[in-house]
Amino acid sequence: MEQRVLQVPDMHCGGCQSRIEQAVGSLDGVRRVKADFQTGRVEVAYDGATADEQAIRSLIEHIGFQVR
Repeated sequence: MEQRVLQVPDMHCGGCQSRIEQAVGSLDGVRRVKADFQTGRVEVAYDGATADEQAIRSLIEHIGFQVR
């Protein structure tokens, strides 16, 4: 199990937070995702054999957010 904390500073509300959690949570191999719009952080735990950080970053960017 791998864990990453991504900075997503342009989350502005609970709706942004939910969109990210739902999108990232739908990826194969993602075990847990917790977004927090107040801190701009997204914590992700995933199986490195079926998911990777780049795919997670790309998905978050695809739905309209910057990842740092």
